[in-house]
Parts: sequence; structure tokens; C-alpha cells
Amino acid sequence: MWLRLCGGALLCAIAIVLLKSAGSTVIPLQWTATVVLTGASLLMLSPVIAWINDLCREQGMSELSALMIKGLGVALLTQFCADLCRQSGEASLAGSVELAGKAELLLLCLPILRDLTDMARNLLDGI
Repeated sequence: MWLRLCGGALLCAIAIVLLKSAGSTVIPLQWTATVVLTGASLLMLSPVIAWINDLCREQGMSELSALMIKGLGVALLTQFCADLCRQSGEASLAGSVELAGKAELLLLCLPILRDLTDMARNLLDGI
């Protein structure tokens, strides 16, 4: 699967270069290629997501599993959107999307950070 994706990406890159040299608009082809390649890459990750779920469920950490999968989704979607913005020539917009993704990851981690600080506070109070 990986080799097919690489081959498809190279074919798209060649087509984009040829279309650019002919003076054609290439943004629809760039976006289509990006969507298809990203979707296929996400499908490749499904065994990893299943493994994380199983591992966390066995250890009694289903909340952590859900958080990790949400975080992975936020990271991948943020990267995807930022790449589309960059392809459209909007680098500053891409940077804003990446900042929003980082903020969302911090917000996702906030309940765990609160639990950790409460746990540390309780341990220090017991000393």
C-alpha cells in the first residue's frame, strides 16, 4: 500500500509540474491528491488505533486510549488542513491552523494534567 501511495504521489507531482508549465490551474489536482493520499494513510493507521485501544483496555485505561486517539485525530486533521492552506499559497493561515491544533491538544490534555497535579498535591500533603 505504501509503495502505491508513493507512486501515486509521484505521478501527481509530475502531472502538476506539467500542468504548471502549460499555465493551467493545478489547485484542484493538488487538493484531490492530498485528500486521497491522506485518506489512504489514515486507513493504514487503523491497526495502530485498534492496538492502542486494546492495550489501554487491557490495562484499564480506556479514558487514556480515547484521549490518545482524539489527539492523533487532531494532529492529523490539523496537518491536513495546514497543508491544504499552504498549497493554496496561504502560509499565514496554515500557521494559524497549526496553532489552533496545538491549543486543542492542550485542551484535550487538561483533565489529565489536573488529575496529575491533584495527585501530586495529595502526595505532598501526606508527607
